[in-house]
Amino acid sequence: MISGEYAARIAQLAFDNDADAITLPGVFGTMVFARSPLRPCAGFQIRSTMDFALVGHELVHALQINRITGARFLAQYLAEYGYNITIGMAPKAAYECISFEVEAFAFQHALEQIMARGNNKALFAGACCDLDLNSPFTNSGRNPTKALADEFAAEFKKQLAIAQLKCKAAVPPSTTIRILQMIRRITE
Repeated sequence: MISGEYAARIAQLAFDNDADAITLPGVFGTMVFARSPLRPCAGFQIRSTMDFALVGHELVHALQINRITGARFLAQYLAEYGYNITIGMAPKAAYECISFEVEAFAFQHALEQIMARGNNKALFAGACCDLDLNSPFTNSGRNPTKALADEFAAEFKKQLAIAQLKCKAAVPPSTTIRILQMIRRITE
């Protein structure tokens, strides 16, 4: 795991290379660093769609770290980036085609697309309020939260398919499986 001091140095390096935020496994839990303060919400209103979507992107990384542990996440992340560079990808494309980034960017882009449609931004804010306050938002006989969730799921699948198509030359599943097997042996 990464200590706070080293994590801050890594974050600064990421910011120097145009990252807006970075999520890292830390000694005391997952750490998220942002280039500038993120202010996605004001009360129960979505203030910045871009910040909201970026927080979603970083949340996906936090879930990924939790799912496979921090050491495995870092090892696979760096191995995939290295592989992508060795097959001739430019640094930005190599980064965007890391399997963890494919998933996180698909989530981020799905949030951006969904909130840009009609009244979805207000519905999204309402759905968050419903989850936090147990308000009667969904008890009106219709369920806009479920419809929004269904629309988001469809958009996420679409964005994931687009990203996977773009990154088809990146780490093949068999390589990812071999990397994971190697990492398991090292970390056991």
